[in-house]
Amino acid sequence: MLPPTRSKVSTFSFPSFPSAAVAPTGAIIGYNINPAPLDSITESVWHALYESPVVQNPMFEASVASGSFVMWIVLWSSIHLFLGEEETPKWRLDGKKPVEPFLWAKKDNWYMWFNPLFSYMASIYLYHFIHPHPPLPIEAPTFGHLTAEVVFGIVLYDLLFYPIHYALHNAPFKWFRKQHVVHHKWSSSLNAVETVQHSYIDGFLQVVVNIIVQQISPFGGGKHPLSRIIHNVVVTYLLTESHSGYDLGWQTHNLFPRVFGGAPRHEKHHAGGGRYLQQYFMYLDDMFGTGEAEESVVAEEPEKEVDNFLAGGGNETASLGQGV
Repeated sequence: MLPPTRSKVSTFSFPSFPSAAVAPTGAIIGYNINPAPLDSITESVWHALYESPVVQNPMFEASVASGSFVMWIVLWSSIHLFLGEEETPKWRLDGKKPVEPFLWAKKDNWYMWFNPLFSYMASIYLYHFIHPHPPLPIEAPTFGHLTAEVVFGIVLYDLLFYPIHYALHNAPFKWFRKQHVVHHKWSSSLNAVETVQHSYIDGFLQVVVNIIVQQISPFGGGKHPLSRIIHNVVVTYLLTESHSGYDLGWQTHNLFPRVFGGAPRHEKHHAGGGRYLQQYFMYLDDMFGTGEAEESVVAEEPEKEVDNFLAGGGNETASLGQGV
């Protein structure tokens, strides 16, 4: 269980929610008054990307997702090095130093990064083999179009995966619940690398949902490639942040406390799996009462049974697609 709320004494100072909202609010107001500057920047960025043969490669978007996961995992694994030995526990949700944050970098633990990376890239390659990647559009989206598609995609993924996550914890089929046990075998102290530790079925479900979401635009038709690229960068950050085990002032749950559940809720989820099933936001957990639900079957699985399950596939990890 998590320790009681603690008071933090630190030299760090972070913005409150109102000040954090100033930038996006100002951008929205400014864009509605004069959209030309932001539209011009968006167009320049897309045209620069479009000219690159690397971006034209069908696997580029998957590579962005994989590279983003690696970048964010390395960042969160290293946070304690920047905060320092004395400061770090003050900003950890469990009030302790992180437990082996670079576990994934040890020689014997190569599977922790190789398995999810290989399985994700292979699955996307197979997807493109079955569903050929269409040519990239020359036209750039407007800044407003781009922003709306990115926000819509994040909200839609969160909405669609909620019932799947609920089923992974509460379905009557034990074999199905066990697919999620792999992700929950670390429950005492979260580290960012746990974002991508899944069974293949668990990871497959998350990747399928993300593929579906990446094809839908709130304006109808397909989503612009630039929106999909930014989506991959943003969601990988949100996922690794929620598994980071930190409570820093610039994290989403502190910048936008009425919007994002963030790391505190997900830490509670791993402490007792039936609670806080929503990945990014809070409204579904609050609406359906899963915010403080009883511990799920996954959380109640006997340790011996979990060990037996993992013994046959302790290295069974899946896609970098998402992580809950």
